[in-house]
Amino acid sequence: MMNRSTIETSSMASSTYRRTWAIGVGVALLILVAVLAVFLWWGGSRAVAAEDYAYKIKQNHRFDVNYSDSSFFGAKPGPDNTAYVTDLTESIRAVFTYNFEAEQPADLQHSYNVTATVRSKYSLKSGEESSSNVWTKQFQLINESKAWSNTKQLTAQPVVEIPLPEYRQLVEEFRTALALPTGGEVVVTFTSQVTGDIDGHKLRDSKVSTMTVPLDQQIYQPVLKYDKLAEQTLLDEAATESSLLDKRMALIILIGLAAGGSWLVYHGLQRRPVRNSYQRELDKIYRYHDGIIIRASQPANLSSRTVVPVVTFDDLLNLSEETQSPIVSAPAGPTATKFIIIQADVAYVFTIGREVSDEIDDLIDPKSIHRTTRPHARKKS
Repeated sequence: MMNRSTIETSSMASSTYRRTWAIGVGVALLILVAVLAVFLWWGGSRAVAAEDYAYKIKQNHRFDVNYSDSSFFGAKPGPDNTAYVTDLTESIRAVFTYNFEAEQPADLQHSYNVTATVRSKYSLKSGEESSSNVWTKQFQLINESKAWSNTKQLTAQPVVEIPLPEYRQLVEEFRTALALPTGGEVVVTFTSQVTGDIDGHKLRDSKVSTMTVPLDQQIYQPVLKYDKLAEQTLLDEAATESSLLDKRMALIILIGLAAGGSWLVYHGLQRRPVRNSYQRELDKIYRYHDGIIIRASQPANLSSRTVVPVVTFDDLLNLSEETQSPIVSAPAGPTATKFIIIQADVAYVFTIGREVSDEIDDLIDPKSIHRTTRPHARKKS
């Protein structure tokens, strides 16, 4: 049979092996996390860069006002005039210049159209933002034009004539026919759209430009709104969403692996005492019955009493209940503890662990040793 020192040495060796294994596995997991993180960042960046399709759109819109003959102006206002007389205006010539340019050719479809929307407005307060449409009518100045081509550059320069007197007459007829306090304006809209399929990536770019001219003022200034320059990079939305989802899942896995590796390393570095069967049994007794046990710091001297060994701790509990006597625990060497109830000159003793020396044989007469029994058993904890 193996002695206690051999068992404890074996337990310590087993504990050391488990701690070493935990540290080794934890470090391996952390190294794996670092490698995967670098691969995810570097590989992900390379993948996105390979899918880039960069392009830019330039626009430069302008207009010319045409006057009827008068003693003050010729067919056009002077080049320095930036405000225009409504009654003299015969038409406005608008030129919409659009240019699409990419870094590489692709199969693209370009479509555009120009519309004019005449509307009567009503406003409770002064200001464009507080006005509401009362009546609108739309005119198609240029029907939708579509063209396919394999190219990296697309251009369009539609020119439209805006019959301002005609549109003024419409809003004036509406106002006077119904006696409404409405104003009016015409909004000319240029819409350009480029679509295509670039290596499985869907391109769809739309630009809207407007020119607004008031119809109820004696002097007006057309207002142009458009993007002069737009630079964009195309990434397929589905591929981008899939890539982001994959990265999120990979990040969650990496966090889990890092947490597991850190936990293994941390617990592997913690030196825990080896708990043998004696220590586990002693801890269990104290955990469930500490309230009725008096702990002594020194070994008990039972040489003047008759020592009666008790088979189980439950027997000692039953005796304590019947006699209303406390249970005293006293160390009996480094690997044993005695639980004792004193009754007159008799000591009832329950021992757990292994005593270093067999002191009990020297203290009592072997003839006086007998087993105690109780009429009822106590449930084990």
